[in-house]
Amino acid sequence: MAEKLITHPRDLPAVEELLQEESLAHCIGQLPRPVSVLLIRQHLDHMRADLTSGARPVSRESLVEAIATRITVE
Repeated sequence: MAEKLITHPRDLPAVEELLQEESLAHCIGQLPRPVSVLLIRQHLDHMRADLTSGARPVSRESLVEAIATRITVE
């Protein structure tokens, strides 16, 4: 079954939901919670703006991977 794409800003997961994401646990565990929350919020803000301006839909998996990369780089 194909994963549902995130096509609209309202489809984006909540910050808390992403903080509980198993595949982000290792990255998030390396930083203080407020820093992780800030980085996730910033990424979601960018995604929200992109989707509003007509960017291509993304999968939840690619969203989580992008957040993991952002957290690791920061």
